[in-house]
Formats: sequence, C-alpha cells, structure tokens
Amino acid sequence: MADQGKNEAAKSLLDLQPTTVLELYKLHADFQNRPEIFFTFHGGTNFSNNITWQGIQYIPLPVETEGFGVFADGTLPRPKIRVGNHNKIVTVFLEKFSDFKNAAVFRKKVFLKHLDDVNFDGGNPFGVANPSAEISEEKYFIGQKTIENSNYVEFELN
Repeated sequence: MADQGKNEAAKSLLDLQPTTVLELYKLHADFQNRPEIFFTFHGGTNFSNNITWQGIQYIPLPVETEGFGVFADGTLPRPKIRVGNHNKIVTVFLEKFSDFKNAAVFRKKVFLKHLDDVNFDGGNPFGVANPSAEISEEKYFIGQKTIENSNYVEFELN
C-alpha cells in the first residue's frame, strides 16, 4: 500500500500540470526519551491556515531553510532552519525541553493535490487525497541552536 503512494508521488513529479509542493515539519522535542511529544508546523506561504496531512494538523509558522540537499561527494548536509518565534512559542518549548538536546526534525514534502480532504470545503479540488503519496521524508537531529531572539530561532541540523 505504501509503495502505491510512493508510485503516485513519483508519477506526480512527471505530470505536465504538477501542483504545489508543500513542506511540512514535525519537531520531536526529545526524540530519544519522549518521541510521542511533537510539534508540527508548515511555512504558511501557500496556506495561511492549519494543514492536515495523514490526519495530523500542521500550524502555519514562518520558516526559512538553507542547505538541504544531497551532495555527490558523499558529504552529509548540515542544513539550517529558522522558525518564527512569535509570542516566544519556540522559546517556551526550548525552556521546557532542555534546548532540544535530543530533538529530531522530520521534513516532509507532499503535493497539494494529495492533501487530506478536510483541508477544503467539499473535498480536495486539486486532485485526490492520498495520505500515502508522500514525496519524501527526511530526518535530522538538531545539532545546536545558533540564534535565539524574539523574531526567530535558528538551528543547525545534522
């Protein structure tokens, strides 16, 4: 079943009329000891409301990233992610979970046309909802917090 979803996502990459690709993030504050506690968000550029994917809600939060990729020389990327800290939402989590000492970030890519029907009145007008049609999921650990202020928090990922 999961393979069918991956095949659907792969076919969509080759469509003559592809739809928007969304990036969704799931941050596990202490992945090692408390994997059931996580915070989900998306960049909010394509949707200003919550997005539901695979039954999980992702809230809009300003996100900037750099350095994601695969390198031909075999070196591992060390991307950075900057997350909006409006009302000190990230700072509160940092204080509660030891500066994300054991945190993991999952970065998912999905097509708009495969989003859950609950995101739209009357179902998905861009395609057919398919929760198994995920383009990719990458897992990173937070290496260190590099910047924290009232506007954003930046992390270097491993």
